[in-house]
Amino acid sequence: MAADLLARFDRQDVVYKTVNDTPLSVAILTPKSLPPATTTLKPFTSQWLLNLALTTPAIMISPQYRLLPEASGTDLMNDIADFWTWFRSPALLPARRRLSPTHILAAGESAGGYLAIQSALLFNPAAGIRAVAATYPAQYPDVAPYNRRHAGVAEDSEDDRVVVAYRGAVWKGEKAVRVSTPWGTYEEGERLIRAMGPTGRHRDMMGADGRLMLGGAGGGEGALDVARGRGGEGAAVWIVQGREDDLVVKEGADEVVERIREALPEMPVKYTVEEGGHVFDLSVGLDEPWVKEGLDFVRRHWLGNGGD
Repeated sequence: MAADLLARFDRQDVVYKTVNDTPLSVAILTPKSLPPATTTLKPFTSQWLLNLALTTPAIMISPQYRLLPEASGTDLMNDIADFWTWFRSPALLPARRRLSPTHILAAGESAGGYLAIQSALLFNPAAGIRAVAATYPAQYPDVAPYNRRHAGVAEDSEDDRVVVAYRGAVWKGEKAVRVSTPWGTYEEGERLIRAMGPTGRHRDMMGADGRLMLGGAGGGEGALDVARGRGGEGAAVWIVQGREDDLVVKEGADEVVERIREALPEMPVKYTVEEGGHVFDLSVGLDEPWVKEGLDFVRRHWLGNGGD
C-alpha cells in the first residue's frame, strides 16, 4: 500500500550535508497532482501521513540523520539543526517556488515524532513550524521510562549483553555512520531497541546534550526551557499514543504531554490515546474518527488561523 502511495509522488533527493564521506540526503516528495498555486509543505514523514500529503496536497521534505547507537545524541541533533539551516538557505531555492514557508507541519512516528516536537521547540520561530503531528514520540532521555535502569534488571542482564555486543561490533576503528537499518529483519532491530530501555542505556547512548532533553521540570535544561525563554513561541502539537505500546510506553507520553502543558500553557496540545501497540496506526486511513478529529486540530493551526 505504501509503495502504491509513493508512486503518486515525484521524488528528488538532495544532499544537505556530508559526514565522514557519507552523504545525508533530503527526500523531496511532490504529489504529481499538485497544482502550481499550491504551496503547502510538510517535513518529517510517517507512513500514514502520505495520504494527508496527497489530499491536502502538500510537498513532503524528509531528511536523513545519523542513528543511534553508532551516533551520539549530539550527532543526531547537529544533523537536525543543520537540516533546518539548509532548509532556510538558498540551496532549496529551486523547490521554494512551490513551497510556503509560513505553512509548515512537522510530522513523524517514533524517533521522527520526537524530532518533530524538538524541532518546533528548539528551532522556531526560524523554522516556521506551525503544527506538529507526532505518533508515539516519547523517547526523551529525561522522561522517566528512559532515564533509569528498570527495577529488577540485573547489572549484567541479557539486555546489557545485547547492547554491548552491538556497540562492540559497530565501534571498531573509525566511527561508523548509519542512516538506515543494517538489520536483516525488523525483529533484530527491535531486540536492540527493547534492550536499551530496561538497562537505562538509552540515556547513556544519547548523552547529556540539553537539546535532547524535554526539560521544563526537575530543574534540567531542555527544549521546553528554550521555547519558554523566547516567550513560549512554538507550534500546536498533536501527540498520538498506543495504549499497549511496550516499545515507547504510554507512561512516557503521559509525562511528555503533562510537562508541555505545564511549561507552555499557551501552546495548543491535543493528546490522542488509542488501543494498540507500537506502529498500531500503519493501516489506519484518514476516515478513522480519531484521525479526522486530530487532523481537524492540526489543519486549523497548519493551514488556517489557529484557534481551539
